[in-house]
Amino acid sequence: MLGICRKCGETITSLDDPCDILGQIYHGSCAVCVLCGQSVKNKHFFIKDQLYCEEDFLVKIVLFLYIKQK
Repeated sequence: MLGICRKCGETITSLDDPCDILGQIYHGSCAVCVLCGQSVKNKHFFIKDQLYCEEDFLVKIVLFLYIKQK
């Protein structure tokens, strides 16, 4: 046992393709963007404790800045 997955709360074993993101352990299948489901194992961003791929992260930031300017 390697630990508990940050996303699903289930036990992680070495057979589960574990992923360490900022000190938190995830199943490889749980390390995905909350919007599109794309793997974020190699490049990831957080907004309010949720994982995003680079593309969706940038869209969220642009929309936030656009709305903030109005």
